Amino acid sequence: MDEQKIVRTITNIGITAKRLERYTDYIRDLHAIEETQISYENTVLPDFLKDVSDAFSVVANQHNKRIECVYHVPVCKVYLDKELVFRVLENIFVNALRYAKESVRFTYTLDRTTLTIKIVDDGEGFSDKLLQKTETLFYSEDTTGEHIGLGLATSRILCQKHGGEITLCNEAPLGACVGITFSVRRDSDSKNS
Repeated sequence: MDEQKIVRTITNIGITAKRLERYTDYIRDLHAIEETQISYENTVLPDFLKDVSDAFSVVANQHNKRIECVYHVPVCKVYLDKELVFRVLENIFVNALRYAKESVRFTYTLDRTTLTIKIVDDGEGFSDKLLQKTETLFYSEDTTGEHIGLGLATSRILCQKHGGEITLCNEAPLGACVGITFSVRRDSDSKNS
């Protein structure tokens, strides 16, 4: 091998080693997330959701994008883990913001025991390849190696801990759509527990 080929090989080994080290760190972080305990607290809706959207609006404005919000949530009190819900929504929102052209839309809906949030960006949407791999723990189409899908993996685990799930699809004529559900409790539910 000539010297140039040796240098390229050593550089590639170094890059691969760093990527494996990051992956190991991510796995360790996921294990810690799986140990997370749910801390239900009395929460007023839709006030909490409006506070979350306001916080995200500040970030969107910094990127010259906007947030649109639709609320199908009556004024009520529910029990949910506010930190966990915020963390999941933040993970999905940051991703949506990265791919959005101009805006990200949140639609909040509450039925008796389920809070549903749809986050839709106006970007290109998910690729068919990604939609076929929605159950893969880590999946990302980022070719830089900077993003390996940890945000989605984390969010999926946290949603499941909170009795919910995450679904991915494309919503024409807009872009990518992430559906998020959380199981919530009301006063009458907590008295029967």
